[in-house]
Amino acid sequence: MKIGQKIFQAISFCKYLFFRTNVQVLHSPFVYKLYTQCIVQDSELPEFALIEKRRSQLLNITTCLAYTDAGAGSSSATNKTIRSIARNSLKPSRQARLLGRFVQYFNPREVLELGTSFGITTAYLAHGGKHIPGFRLTTIEGIETIANLAFETFGQFQFTDQIQFRRGLFDQVLPSCLAQMNQVDFAFIDGNHHYHSTIAYFELLAQKSTNETILIFDDIHWSPEMEKAWEFIKNDARVTVTIDLYYLGLVFFRQEQAKEHFCLKF
Repeated sequence: MKIGQKIFQAISFCKYLFFRTNVQVLHSPFVYKLYTQCIVQDSELPEFALIEKRRSQLLNITTCLAYTDAGAGSSSATNKTIRSIARNSLKPSRQARLLGRFVQYFNPREVLELGTSFGITTAYLAHGGKHIPGFRLTTIEGIETIANLAFETFGQFQFTDQIQFRRGLFDQVLPSCLAQMNQVDFAFIDGNHHYHSTIAYFELLAQKSTNETILIFDDIHWSPEMEKAWEFIKNDARVTVTIDLYYLGLVFFRQEQAKEHFCLKF
């Protein structure tokens, strides 16, 4: 990461700290309940140990992978160790657990993940949905060498049977995935940090969204492009409620609520 980007992120984080709202003054029952019953209700369950064991394995593999990451600001081929890729791409366990709790809280049947990486966050999402009737998680990974390791990850967990794994670039695979879905109940968008791509994915997902859909965008303060995309999404006429957790941005289409943006501590 370049020095300029680190400075940008530091400034963005300071702004987040300044503007975030104390939960005690929340006037939205929907957001208050979500925050107090889900967002801050963290726990490390025994079954998470297997997922974290796999994370530790990946963080200790020094084998190099050759790949092209078109979603993180560069489209040039590179060689990096699996350990290095895992260190930079895997969601921290606290954030991954939160994503799993969101699935448990909202009980979505059709879940979509853009950016499988090595499959750690996918495992948490799948764990969150393991008791939901008809639950299906479709996850897309565009880098073949990383997708191979994600496939190995899924083989280690019994609760990933409902995962539909798709390989290919988002632009090529996402339209066909959405064509097979009646609606998107829940989507986690990660793996591409370009403004125009993020907006394009939002538009495609919004077309399949309902009043109960939740879209979660990763790294909304990662770069000026991502902050610009986040502002665009917040201001979209179809969007009513948005929540900024700094690392994650939550988007809702609940038409019974007045349009409002929340910045909450996480």
